[in-house]
Amino acid sequence: MASAEGLTLTKLVAFRPRYREDIETLLIANRDMFDPNIVRSEWAPLAASALDRTLWLEDAFARHLPS
Repeated sequence: MASAEGLTLTKLVAFRPRYREDIETLLIANRDMFDPNIVRSEWAPLAASALDRTLWLEDAFARHLPS
């Protein structure tokens, strides 16, 4: 079974509009267990070259996960 963090990374790579919705749904459904630092760590090598996705992701974390 895939983790919510792993699915988020997979969908972030493709970044289709439907996948963005899926990521937000994953964040909402797993908000109390989701570890954004796992995603940040795995995404780090791509973050600078995909700044639009990185900024979108951080915004989604801020909107859907507890601080």
